[in-house]
Amino acid sequence: MEFRILGPLEVLDNGSDVTPSRWKQRALLALLLLRAGELVTVDEAVDALWGASPPAAARNALQGHVSALRKILGADRIRTLGGYRIDVHEGELDQDRFERLLVEARGRHPQERRALLGEALALFRGAPLAEFQYELFARPEVARLEDLRLNALEERIGADLALRRHEDVVPELERLVREHPLRERMHAQVMLALYRSGRQADALDAYQRARRALGEIGLEPGDALRELQRRILEHDPTLDLPPEPKTRLPVPPTPLLGRDREIAEATTLLVRPDVRIVTLVGAGGVGKTRLALELARRNGGRFRSGVVYVPLAALADASLVLPTIARAVELRESAHRTTADALIEYLVERETLLVVDNVEHLLDATPALGQLVAFAPDLKLLVTSREPLRLYGEHLFPVRPLPEDAATELFLDRAQAVRPDLNRALARASATEICARVDRVPLAIELAAGQAAAFEIDELLARMSERLAHLVAGPRDHPERHKTFRNTLAWSHDLLQPGQQALFARLSIFAGGWTLEALEAVCGKCGDVVADITALEEKNLVQLTVSDPEPRLTMLDTIREYAAELLFTADEREARMCHADFFLTLVEAAEPELPSSHSELLDRLEYDHDNIRAAINFLESMEDHQRVLRLVGAVWRFWYLRGHLGEGRLRLDTALAHDAEPTLGRAKALNGAAAMAINAGDLAAARSRAEEGLALHRHLGDDIGAAYSAFMLANALVEQGELDRARGLYEESIREFRARGADTWSLLAGRHLAYLYNKIGDRSRAQALHSENLQRARATGHNRFTATSLSALAEFALADGHADEAVGLLVDSLELHLALGDLLDTATDLALLTFALARKGALEIATCIAAALDAVGDDIGIRKNTLTARTQQALTAAHERLKQEEYDEAWERGHSLTLMEAVAFALDSAATLQPR
Repeated sequence: MEFRILGPLEVLDNGSDVTPSRWKQRALLALLLLRAGELVTVDEAVDALWGASPPAAARNALQGHVSALRKILGADRIRTLGGYRIDVHEGELDQDRFERLLVEARGRHPQERRALLGEALALFRGAPLAEFQYELFARPEVARLEDLRLNALEERIGADLALRRHEDVVPELERLVREHPLRERMHAQVMLALYRSGRQADALDAYQRARRALGEIGLEPGDALRELQRRILEHDPTLDLPPEPKTRLPVPPTPLLGRDREIAEATTLLVRPDVRIVTLVGAGGVGKTRLALELARRNGGRFRSGVVYVPLAALADASLVLPTIARAVELRESAHRTTADALIEYLVERETLLVVDNVEHLLDATPALGQLVAFAPDLKLLVTSREPLRLYGEHLFPVRPLPEDAATELFLDRAQAVRPDLNRALARASATEICARVDRVPLAIELAAGQAAAFEIDELLARMSERLAHLVAGPRDHPERHKTFRNTLAWSHDLLQPGQQALFARLSIFAGGWTLEALEAVCGKCGDVVADITALEEKNLVQLTVSDPEPRLTMLDTIREYAAELLFTADEREARMCHADFFLTLVEAAEPELPSSHSELLDRLEYDHDNIRAAINFLESMEDHQRVLRLVGAVWRFWYLRGHLGEGRLRLDTALAHDAEPTLGRAKALNGAAAMAINAGDLAAARSRAEEGLALHRHLGDDIGAAYSAFMLANALVEQGELDRARGLYEESIREFRARGADTWSLLAGRHLAYLYNKIGDRSRAQALHSENLQRARATGHNRFTATSLSALAEFALADGHADEAVGLLVDSLELHLALGDLLDTATDLALLTFALARKGALEIATCIAAALDAVGDDIGIRKNTLTARTQQALTAAHERLKQEEYDEAWERGHSLTLMEAVAFALDSAATLQPR
């Protein structure tokens, strides 16, 4: 039997319609089904069927209707128990199936959620209990079911948006907001779908329609809807779906040995649907990281959105854990939401494995990790730590020392790497004994094997036995595995030459990795550092990694801890001062080049970011506040360009609060604080910082710094609506920049001033300034500003109906952006060129380029609404003027192109249409 109430009442018996024909029998059945499994009293049934004034024979008539229903449904279906109760078996009532599917859809991947919600919504055949929806007995439940249906519809559309089907859902959403004008979530969804489809103007129109609809009943749009409008106006990049994260795992240089059993058991645990957090726990050096990487490598394919590796060993501040995770998934900080909220929003629609390595020293951050898991249902954490995180739902997986055979093979492999003539058969017995002496801890084995270059294996065993006999006690408060590893480190350290020992201790000053240049500067007093660092590398105490832009050396965190204990207090202070001096000099030398944002320079600073943090921390601990200001004042632009916005603002504000001396370092830090405050939307703070910076730079006679402060103040004033004063400050800063030869800044300020002119309706001056900027950028070789000026002028040409001119400008801009490797602006130029070509009548070419952008947008990190409103107009024109098969063929051809192929096609087509 099948009972249907999600629409007109229906009863099917093996597919045959047996719905009662009489109205009161149908009404009684509807009442019983709405209360399925519950007792409906006789009085309640009479009230439902006859209202407040029932006839005298109502109770007898009710019994007759019950008897008639029993003949249709079966004698045992309706029970009499001082009232009436209908028994409905599982799956018989469409309402139950609907609500079960809603529960099943929660927390699923968008694709699965969309399918389940689609199945649920398909159960509706119209308004629930359509013929009874105004009856008192049905009205509350009908309203509840209708609200559930609309919620499910919104959830299904939300899944569509997560699956990048924004263009597909626009027509449906526009119909829905007409039918349900008071549902703000639907208004928000249509705004977002339009925006992601490149229809910003239509998205803003949708907001105004929502406002009018709500205003008809005396309401204003809620906070969420108003915030969405603001973000659309500002082209907030967080509205765009970010690219799917790719699997990014470091590749160890040697294979993992002896962990087959652990891999199998840990995999079984990791892939269980009910397991969200797996923590690999064990002593330092036992191999947690290697095991985690291998697990991630073997199981990464199970996670639709990939695997992301987040190393935390170099961090000293738990507050930086979430920003570090955000950077690992390539998520930029935003002024309008916390890092936690941004990560949750990013991860909530993704099935991701997050490998978080070395958490034990940052346990204050574990509640934040738990929050990510709580709000992102398809996120799994694979964590390595020396102790449990103590999070709800955490599953511990102890990582123990290697089995004997695997430990011996590891030792022999590593020993043979430094002693190629090693006779493995003869060395095996001693190797097994050495492994036993270090409790078969992998890192201790590798350290011991590193000495095979200097000693025969038997001699190595004798030396180790003698040394460890005196070390076996160890500190009472250290776990046994830690004692073993520390003893092995102590033994390895004692075998070093004095200069190597001094260097080994001093290397603990570095956070993260370091370059050979930094090594010479910080450790030059330790002797022949090149020879000694080579010896330390051979003994596995440091590791050399080949990376761009130059090789770097690193030290495992467990080894670094031991090395740090060997520094005497005086030596440590002097070493840390050398370290801080080097990185202060490094960032001050880089500072003048940062405005050009060379990726190689930014990469170098990114590699050294942990060292820069360590230098700031040390100088703060020494209360050397002026040097802290110099450091943060020089490095803030790196923070800004690479998205370390929250950390940068905190560092700058802290430094400024500790020293008010009128120094150049403070003046530069004020400029940085103003920039960070504008980005955070704190206009009052931005204005205050910029005004103080302007006064201080003028006091110090730093004209370029003063001009930059004026530029930042103008930016704040524009946001606050003080356009006249902002214009004067822009003009002042441009004059100073030009007078001092600061071309980059003058071009940037000129571009902002041109946008201001356009904002206040002075179109001719805006266009003239863009033209002037173009001439200056070409004359000074600033290709990026040349390209952006060309694009801006192309906009004016299109507005004036000069499509030929716009095509020429955009081709030039496109070629420059392509040469600069700027994929986002390359795609933006292509989108505008699509419209320009359509205006020239090249509709098939325009359609082909638009299709290519649609296909590659997500893969290269741009939003599909790079297809701007004008591009959408071009496609509309193509639809209207091309035959359907012509349009479909062009779209299909374009959809198969890569971005570079689309660029080549666009340039070739433009050259054919408009030969130079």
